[in-house]
Amino acid sequence: MATYNGSEYIGEQIESIIQQTFCDWNLLISDDGSEDNTLKIIEEYVKKDDRIKIVSRYGNSGSPKANFMGMIHFARANYIAFADQDDVWEPNKLELLLRKMKQTEIHVTNDIPLLVFSDLMVVDSTLKEIDKSYFNYMRIDPYRLRFSQLLVQNTVTGCSCLLNKSLYTLPGISEVDVNNIVMHDWLFALLAAIFGRIEYINIPLTNYRQHGDNSVGALKFNFLSWCHQNSANRQSIEKSILQAKELLRVYGHFMPLDRLYTLKTYALILNEKRINRSIIVLKKGYLKSNLSRKLGQLLFIALL
Repeated sequence: MATYNGSEYIGEQIESIIQQTFCDWNLLISDDGSEDNTLKIIEEYVKKDDRIKIVSRYGNSGSPKANFMGMIHFARANYIAFADQDDVWEPNKLELLLRKMKQTEIHVTNDIPLLVFSDLMVVDSTLKEIDKSYFNYMRIDPYRLRFSQLLVQNTVTGCSCLLNKSLYTLPGISEVDVNNIVMHDWLFALLAAIFGRIEYINIPLTNYRQHGDNSVGALKFNFLSWCHQNSANRQSIEKSILQAKELLRVYGHFMPLDRLYTLKTYALILNEKRINRSIIVLKKGYLKSNLSRKLGQLLFIALL
C-alpha cells in the first residue's frame, strides 16, 4: 500500500484487508511523507496486527507510481496485490483472486508471469454506489487484453489485480525509469501481455472510492466532454508512446519477436508521415475501446 495524506479513509481500507477471508497475508506500507495523521493511524494498526509493516516512511517519491515501484523490492511473497489507501476491499477479494491465479497456473509453466484482475464497484466518498461496474461506467471492455490494445489503453486497474512473483520480479524492473511510464499497473499489464498471461474475473471485488483528492479516478465517459479535452487526449497518446519507447529500451533485446515488432511499430509511429499514422493504427490494431474513443484517437494521432 502506497500512502500519502490519506488519514480520512485509510482506516476503512486497512480494516477491509484485516477482514479478508484469506488470512495469510502481509501488508507492506510505504508512506510518501504524509503531513496529516496517516502514519499515526498506520502505527496503531502495526501495534495490533503483526502482519502489517511500514517499510518506508517520510519518503519523497512524488507520485503513487513511483511509491509503488519503489516498494517492489521489499516484496518476498509468491503473489502481491496493490492497495490504494482510500478504497475498501470486498471480504473475499484475495480469496477469489488467488483462486483464479491457482486455476490459471494449472495450465501454464511454473515460471510464466501472470496477472489476474477483477471488476470494481464505483462508489462516492461515503461508499454509496455510483455504478456496480467500473468497466461499464468507463465504457471499457475488460476483455480487450491483446498487447496491441494494451499499448494504447490500459484495461487493468492496479487496485484490482494480483501479480505472481515471476511478474513482479521480472528482470529489468529496476531499470525502468518511472518518469517514462504512465502508471505502475499499466506497466505490469504490458509486461504480462508480453511475457505471460492476463486473466479477468467479472466480479467487482473493490469499492473504488471517488472523491476530490483521487490521484487517479473513474470519470464517467462522455463523448462531447471527451472531444473538448484536446490537450489531455494529445498527452494521453504522447505518454503511451513514451511508455512504449521505455519498454523497448529495457526489454526490446529479449522479448518474443512478434511482440517486439508490435512494440517497435507503435513506439516509432510518430516518425511516420501523418497520413500514414491512422492507417498503421487500424492495420496493427492499436485501438482504444468504443467507437468514440477510436475516432478521436485516429484524429489526434494524425495531428501530433
